[in-house]
Amino acid sequence: MSIAHAPSKLAWRARELMRARLVDRIPFLRAYYERRQVDETYELAMRAASRNFAVKVLDHGWANQGHLEDKKYEILTSELVKISKMIEAFVGGIPVALHWSRQYEYPYAIMNSMPSEHPPKDFKILDCGASRGPLQFYLAMKGFEVHTLDLDLGALERVARFKLKKGLTTLYPNYGNIFSLPFPDNHFDRVLNISVLEHAVYHIERDIDVILKGFLNELLRVLKPNGLVVLTFDVNMNPKKSDRRLYFHEYESLCGILGILPTPPPPNRLSSSDTREGRTMGEDLYTYCAVLTHDLLKEHDFTQLER
Repeated sequence: MSIAHAPSKLAWRARELMRARLVDRIPFLRAYYERRQVDETYELAMRAASRNFAVKVLDHGWANQGHLEDKKYEILTSELVKISKMIEAFVGGIPVALHWSRQYEYPYAIMNSMPSEHPPKDFKILDCGASRGPLQFYLAMKGFEVHTLDLDLGALERVARFKLKKGLTTLYPNYGNIFSLPFPDNHFDRVLNISVLEHAVYHIERDIDVILKGFLNELLRVLKPNGLVVLTFDVNMNPKKSDRRLYFHEYESLCGILGILPTPPPPNRLSSSDTREGRTMGEDLYTYCAVLTHDLLKEHDFTQLER
């Protein structure tokens, strides 16, 4: 079964087979392979960070418990839970749409970026790091043209199978790196990025300004001039825990890039520690969300790295 717009499937399969049979069995080869992957990704981040884009923040803030009581959130979550069960997407035994942060992030992305129930003509959406998440299926079922991006070929194959099973002709799974999106400039009306940034920072662990600016610049590169980026990420308020996410000082760096003031989470914040899942894993994560667009009103180069 071929995967729509997922290049180099055979080469990827061969590389994964090599890792399984050789690299993963030999510690020094595994370490070398992982280090090379990090180096290559960081080079892509530096290249993306060198571009010039002006960004405007339309909405931003911490997820809080009160939002989950909003009827709109309840309705959307209910639909997303049904899709999660349909595609067998579970985290810790629960539908991914009920994951402690996804129950806020998915509805937030829909409510703050979708123009209407019916997609306009030539309206294109990119869901980065979608994996097997229900958001891509929800939007495709509504008739939107949805392109997804992931490095997990297994997840892409499952998405492709469900796409065929349900006849979702407007859903296109893609294989690719978030720092080098396989799409042309000014291509998408919406770019969704749900809890991906913290994983990029975790895996690379290099110059935080380069990573953050490269990450944002690549999203803005493929965004149409009047398009929107929905960005959500988890902030780790307990850096002593081994499960690293975006630390608060890294969140402050991101705020500096975006030109907004960092704020501590409010008392009623949505936290992983309020859930059985989070307590079991010993996490203390809070979720932050923002809606971005190109700032076409002023010249502002936020990619210039401070030295």
